[in-house]
Amino acid sequence: MVKKSAYFKDDILKSLIDKAQNKTAANCRVIASELETDPYVVVRFCEELEKQGLITRVGDRDKAFNKGRIVEIKPVGRYFLEHEGGFKKEYAKYRWNRIWLYTKIVANVANALAIIGISIWAILQSKSSNVETEALKKRIEKLEQTSNPTLKWNAALTVM
Repeated sequence: MVKKSAYFKDDILKSLIDKAQNKTAANCRVIASELETDPYVVVRFCEELEKQGLITRVGDRDKAFNKGRIVEIKPVGRYFLEHEGGFKKEYAKYRWNRIWLYTKIVANVANALAIIGISIWAILQSKSSNVETEALKKRIEKLEQTSNPTLKWNAALTVM
């Protein structure tokens, strides 16, 4: 859903509500002149609104003035605009859902990177620990090769 089209559809519905309150005929050309746009754009959006069940076509053309198709808002369309917030509200929901989706993606990527970083750190720590353990074993072997019992006793205490 594009922001401009959401706002434009709401403007058409508002215009139709105004026409209904004033009890005047609402045709696409009059609405287009009020909204300062091309009548064909209004006709296209009116067709979409009609497919969504928000407005209805009363007649094909305003024969008295030859000003295009006459449309009126349905109670469902009025309720949708006035109580549910219209297409602007739907667009806002769409945007928040998209923002939330991107936020979750970024959080998952950050989590994955943290897990990878911790794994790399653990591997490096285990390798350095293995090197230290090997060095300690070699020192113990050297000390065991000595014949002096006092050095052996001190070496055993140092290892513990």
